[in-house]
Amino acid sequence: MMSKRIGYSCWGFLGNGIVDTPDGGRSHRPTLIRGLIRRGYKVIMLQLDRDRFEARETVDLGQTYGSGFPDIDVLFLEWRWPIPGRNDNPAIPGYTPDLARQRELVRYYASRVPIVVWDKDQQLAHSPVDDRLALVKANTYVLEPSLYLSAPDRARALFPVEPGNLCVPPERGRRTIELIYIGNQYDRDRVYDQYIVSAAKYIPVHVYGKWPRYATVPGLTHHGRIGLSRVVELYQQSVATVLLAPDRYMKTGQFTQRIFESVIGGCIPLVPADYRGSDILLPPFAHANTGCGVVKRVREIQAMSFEEWQELVHEQMSLLEPFHVDHTLDAVESAINCQTPQFKDMSPLGDKI
Repeated sequence: MMSKRIGYSCWGFLGNGIVDTPDGGRSHRPTLIRGLIRRGYKVIMLQLDRDRFEARETVDLGQTYGSGFPDIDVLFLEWRWPIPGRNDNPAIPGYTPDLARQRELVRYYASRVPIVVWDKDQQLAHSPVDDRLALVKANTYVLEPSLYLSAPDRARALFPVEPGNLCVPPERGRRTIELIYIGNQYDRDRVYDQYIVSAAKYIPVHVYGKWPRYATVPGLTHHGRIGLSRVVELYQQSVATVLLAPDRYMKTGQFTQRIFESVIGGCIPLVPADYRGSDILLPPFAHANTGCGVVKRVREIQAMSFEEWQELVHEQMSLLEPFHVDHTLDAVESAINCQTPQFKDMSPLGDKI
C-alpha cells in the first residue's frame, strides 16, 4: 500500500534557523516530522524552505519540498493568522508570504483532502471569518497543544520531545546565572511584571528574547534574541527559569517547549501557581505565587546537595512523559486517518484532567 502523503505547511525552520525569528517550533517540529517519516508517511513541505533561503543551511530529515499544489492525501497546517506589519500587506518591507500561501492551500485542497489544523498559538478562533469558512468545506480536524482544550471539537497534541532527551542526566556544574528567562514578550506582560521584574529586585535576572516595550531596570538585563543552539547552552548555565505564558495558554494548560528545553539543560522550571495543569506536569516544589516566591525557590535550589538536586531533576523529567513524541504522533495520525480526533484522548493523562 502506498504511503500517505502529508502536505505540511509551516512558517519556520527545521534546523537552527536565524536569530531574528519568533519560531519556537524549531525544537519540536523536526521531532514530529522525523516521527511521521518513521511511521511510513511521506512529508512534503509546502511553504518556503527557509532553512535553505534564509539560514543558508540544508536540513534533511527525509522530507521533500513542493511548490504549487502537489498530490497529497492530507493537508497539515501549523495555523497562521494575520500579523499586522508582517504578513498582511505585500507592499510592506519584510513582508512574509506565509498567510497568503496558507490561504491558497486551504482553498485548493478544501474540497479534495482532509485538513488537519495544529492550532499551536490558539489563534484559529480569532482568525478572519473567511479563513475559517474555507475550512468548513473540508473534513477538518483541529489539534491543540493544551491539557484542557479550548473547545470540545478539538484533540490534544502536545509539543513533542524524544524520550531519550529526558533520560540523560544533566550536569549540575557551576551555574553562574541565578534566574533566566528565554522567550519573547507576546502577551506576557502581566506575568512578566509579577514574576520576573519583581524577582529582579532581589537577584540578578537575565532575559533573552524580543522585549521591545521594556527598559532595563536594576537587576534585570535584556540580551535580545539568541540562536536556537544557544538555548540549552544557557539553560546549562542557569539555576532556574519561570514558565511564562499568555493568559489563554495558562487557562488551558498549554505549555511551550521551554518546559522540556530547560529540564534537558538541568535548569529547574518554576511555574506561576495559577497556571492550569501545572500540578500535573511539575512537582509541588516548582510552584510560586510571587516574584519573592521565585527568589525563595532559587535560593533553595542553590542550597541543595547534588543528590537532592538530581532527584528534583529526575522527578521533573518523569512528569514530562505526556510530551513523549509517540503521544503526539498518535493524535496526528488519528486526525490524518479521519478518526474524529475530538473524541479521542491520545495522551496518557487519564483521570488527571
